[in-house]
Amino acid sequence: IVNSAILRRGNPLTWSKAKPFLSAVRTSGVKQFIAHYNRVKDVQTPKFFWGDELEYGIFSYNESINTYDLSINRGAQLLDELSKFESNLADLPYGCIWQPEYGSWMIETVPREPFNGYISSLLLTEKSMQLRRKRLHSHLLPNEIAPSITTFPLLGVKGLSHCALEGITNNISESSYLSDDVINPHPRFGALTQNIRMRRGRKVDINIPSESNSADSIHMDAMAFGMGSCCLQVTMQCSTENESRYLHDQLAIFAPIFLALSAATPMLRGKLAGTDTRWDAISQSVDDRTVAELGEHDANYLPDCEMVGGGIKRIHKSRYSSVSSYLSKPSSKDEEVAMRRLNDIDAGIDSSAFELLNSNPNIDETLASYIAHLFIRDPLVIFEDSIYLDDQAVLDHFENIQSTNWRTIRWKPPVLSVGLEAERRKRINDRKSIPFNVFNDQSDDNSASTDINSFGPGWRVEFRPLEIQLTDFENAAYTITIVLLARSLLAMGYNFYLPMSNLEENFRRSQLKDAVISEKFYVNRLSYDSNRIGEIHCPDDQDIMEMSINEIINGSEDKNHLGVIPALKSYLNALGCNKKTIDQLHKYLSLISDRASGKLPTAANWMRNYVKSHHHHDINKDDVSFETIKDLLKLCNDIGLGRADASSLVGDAYIEKLCKENCHETYLNTKIDKKIEKECKDSVDETLMSDEISRTSTYMRANDVILNN
Repeated sequence: IVNSAILRRGNPLTWSKAKPFLSAVRTSGVKQFIAHYNRVKDVQTPKFFWGDELEYGIFSYNESINTYDLSINRGAQLLDELSKFESNLADLPYGCIWQPEYGSWMIETVPREPFNGYISSLLLTEKSMQLRRKRLHSHLLPNEIAPSITTFPLLGVKGLSHCALEGITNNISESSYLSDDVINPHPRFGALTQNIRMRRGRKVDINIPSESNSADSIHMDAMAFGMGSCCLQVTMQCSTENESRYLHDQLAIFAPIFLALSAATPMLRGKLAGTDTRWDAISQSVDDRTVAELGEHDANYLPDCEMVGGGIKRIHKSRYSSVSSYLSKPSSKDEEVAMRRLNDIDAGIDSSAFELLNSNPNIDETLASYIAHLFIRDPLVIFEDSIYLDDQAVLDHFENIQSTNWRTIRWKPPVLSVGLEAERRKRINDRKSIPFNVFNDQSDDNSASTDINSFGPGWRVEFRPLEIQLTDFENAAYTITIVLLARSLLAMGYNFYLPMSNLEENFRRSQLKDAVISEKFYVNRLSYDSNRIGEIHCPDDQDIMEMSINEIINGSEDKNHLGVIPALKSYLNALGCNKKTIDQLHKYLSLISDRASGKLPTAANWMRNYVKSHHHHDINKDDVSFETIKDLLKLCNDIGLGRADASSLVGDAYIEKLCKENCHETYLNTKIDKKIEKECKDSVDETLMSDEISRTSTYMRANDVILNN
């Protein structure tokens, strides 16, 4: 379900050698999408599956400077060790998959199998995350730690071994702060780094305001300052294309809210920042726009005919940004008008791509515009043995563009293998004049009745803004909340639509210091209005109001706004879950509620306060000392392992103490856990998260056994 990109072997072309092929690869990518969409447009994947991704950085203690540094090249070593370790445990019911990340000190992990639509799977989320943390820590060296934090606070600070050395040129990044050794040695990562720099025509230039003086920026100059960040991502499979497009839009509206709620990045390059999240640093770190595309060129700037738009057409955002347009498919002329009103910013589209897409009768204008927007970017990595491909049989060039458009929400069509199987089944049915149904194929072909999901995941939506948290309890709480939010949205058809310009402003505010308690955000007053259920509607100005995150999450009687947490609790009650299950889930929802109200701090606020109160910190400076970071990182690591008190961060939630010795065991390794498992199986395990709950007063609840969308 998560379906992270597999890093292919091969030789990526340098930018100068890739440029003659940019246009061909872009055109091929559009054609590949069209061919694939024609195959999968009718595919249905009614079984709900979902998964999460966690990223970790590995840090080693350096006694000579009395602080932690990056464990350079440990990511690849641990990937090899942990992958072999997992293969020896393949017979156990639960496991992990380990994957490379951008930084040579980083590693990513996902569950071996996706979670299903039963409520009980939500109760396994924290255990899955604990298992992954334990297995990682069981393979660390004695001087290493792996706290689940977004960024290494001392990245690029002079005096550490990963920093650039005077007189030595870093040919890939040309950074003045970082050695190229921080980049994962796989050729793709170095090529990405170098080609972004070459395309933009200058070094990466990142500027984030410092805490004490917004005019005094924290300067960084390499992709690693952004892509060296860790995060939490959640991917969910929908039943149909239309469901996935609706969910994409609704979750896009919640992206800035949950970015602020999960804020965990108060420091960059050894200084306290005036922002709380990683997002803008990453956005600037991969910004490949030329000065002309930024709108800063003069009349003497010459176009480059090999690059998209000649390298001079204005592009308003970095490749790493919030979504720029909604995707739901209008079902009437009124909805088409509403969609145009909602998409009220200049997202930009590639006209050639749009013409190809729009000429296909199966592709509606909204989808054509959405995909054409992806193709305002050039492919950044082209492998020399993968240029001219059969566009009817592969998706390589489409995925090349799609995977380097890093948005808060990523819409994912079914994988290639699903499309090819759907096409095969349709051919069989066409020969027998049987209407095509990808699940109830009536042919006598043995594989035709096989669940399409056995060929891979279907329509998916990836929720990407979440910052990683210090404990598995917190990461589970955010994950569970997003999964329940997605299912309740599909069940109830809530309409949170806002004009894209309002959403852009919400996203800007979400990154500010303590945004969760100090900022207000635009909200559609009619979000929970039963008269607007399931339709594309653009609210008028009087129906748009500003609300605090507390009001958005916990509700407001004064403003007649239900709130996310009350809506989710109502959804759980409607599913018919028993009290013990609801009580288990409420402890996770309570964390989100308390963060929204300010009762509990965000990780960013907690870390900032720790630094300021540390005896080695000079309160008159933004600079953070080596000793302070040493103590902070050790505490963060201990909190994640349940060895230190986390009550100031998570309240009265229980953080289980994790031991390396238990890393071979599966999730349910204590008497308490087994008791919970039995209770789930006795009464809750068979409750599915259903989307068939009554959407209007005339709808009857159809099924109380699944989490139906």
